[in-house]
Amino acid sequence: MKIKIKKRYIGAIVSLILLFFIFQKMDFQKIWEHLQQFDLKRLLIAIPVYFVGYLLRAKRWKTLMLNLPQLRSMTLMGITLIGYAVNCFMPARAGDFYRAHLAGSTFDISRISVVSSILLERILDGIVVFGFLVFVMIFFFHQPWLYHVAISSGLIFFGVFGFIYWIIKFGNVEDLFRKITILCKKYGLPTRFVNTMRQGTKHIASFINGFEVLNNPKCLANSFLLTIALWTVESIFLFIIINGFGLHFSYAAAVFLLCLTVFSSMVPSLSVHTGPYQCAFILALDAFGVNKEMAIAMAFVTQIIIISFVSISGLFYMFRYHIKLKQIQQEFDEQDSLDEIEVEA
Repeated sequence: MKIKIKKRYIGAIVSLILLFFIFQKMDFQKIWEHLQQFDLKRLLIAIPVYFVGYLLRAKRWKTLMLNLPQLRSMTLMGITLIGYAVNCFMPARAGDFYRAHLAGSTFDISRISVVSSILLERILDGIVVFGFLVFVMIFFFHQPWLYHVAISSGLIFFGVFGFIYWIIKFGNVEDLFRKITILCKKYGLPTRFVNTMRQGTKHIASFINGFEVLNNPKCLANSFLLTIALWTVESIFLFIIINGFGLHFSYAAAVFLLCLTVFSSMVPSLSVHTGPYQCAFILALDAFGVNKEMAIAMAFVTQIIIISFVSISGLFYMFRYHIKLKQIQQEFDEQDSLDEIEVEA
């Protein structure tokens, strides 16, 4: 018997298990005391720095789409913030799909190609943050478990990037599906099936076209530089926040923390990476002698700042672009109906 399970339920289970182990034997009074130590004046610096990160994201997204003339960086930033706001409250990366839908309809470009650009964003993020982690490991930390994290993440991101690059350079989807169509006709398969294959070819070709930046060395190089810049800005943001608790961390600690929080987002979880995010703070700050209660307090403050900024900014742009929550929910429901896996029972 086959049972359909929505992938978001898997994320919920993972988050709940992690939260159970995190908060087991936790001293909540100490967490509250640590929260009171945070210097709120740090927000006057941290929030503008975090905003710069989104300006860089918008510029990078435009570059990944080959700086098409109809694209506007500020509009792309608004769409990005809307997408991240949706990700804060809906599971399964629903905001990424809505970003693609909104950008496609706003600029009259293929939504499938926009999805490709968003996927490439994630890959570039992984490669650059992997580079940050290797730098931190070489000069500051030498724990064995870090090598496993680095090797695993490196294989994933470089492997996917290499595969996509190979398809762009040497793959010929049209030719492949032409041969498949000939075989279908040769063996008398229904015309409807052949037409479905032909339609699928168009979608796949559109998806691959979204990676056309790989054929443009200048745009690709600029995308990498912008990715390095935005994650440097993110690490500065973390540096400001964690030092707002009265402790004196080095910048390397912020970079190390950034790497673990980014890679923790790969773990299935509830919205805003609840569970894996807290684990990343505990693991990273333990290397600096920070107890679990302080690490949880820092994670809580950081997440609250990020969620508040993204949510308020996202709602502002939703109002500006006349987008209703009902529209987003409809888009999510359509995606959610496909977001299932089957298991044998």
